[in-house]
Amino acid sequence: MKKVVFLSSMSFLLLVFSVLSAQNSLISQTDTIFYGDDIDTDIYLTVNSDSDFSVIIKSKKALTILGNGNTGVGTDNPEYELDVCGSIRASEEIIVEANEWCDYVFEETYELESFDQRITKILNQKHLPYLPSENEIYQNGIPINETITGLLRNVEEMYLYIQDLEKRIDILEEENQQLKAKVQ
Repeated sequence: MKKVVFLSSMSFLLLVFSVLSAQNSLISQTDTIFYGDDIDTDIYLTVNSDSDFSVIIKSKKALTILGNGNTGVGTDNPEYELDVCGSIRASEEIIVEANEWCDYVFEETYELESFDQRITKILNQKHLPYLPSENEIYQNGIPINETITGLLRNVEEMYLYIQDLEKRIDILEEENQQLKAKVQ
């Protein structure tokens, strides 16, 4: 038999916070908790025997917390600690902790492959090095940390290639000036 509990808006919020912080709260004793005036309410919570918790708004699961702790927004079966099916917006900033950064590219001991080797690799792989391929992205999504790090490494290496080109241009310009002086 399904238990139904009607709550005030403050009680509903307190209940949501208690469920989010400890899934063994009073909601684990109840199958469905409604917020509204009657059973046709727009918002309700469910908990199943596996301690999976859902917030349903207008017949659509808005939030799912599985017993293993995975939390889904817009998805019934979150596969990650936070799994969002839809857009995410932040008014400030999203911080992704990096496990490596690319400034080592500017160390004197860094061995930059020749530009010919690099362009051959790019043309063979059909994508920049240090980045996932198109197929990998379609299959697994775009890993933000890996992608930003890979892009930055490519940019930093391009500066080294540009620096090398500038040195070669300077040498050619100097030789050109010397040849002009000899001709005159």
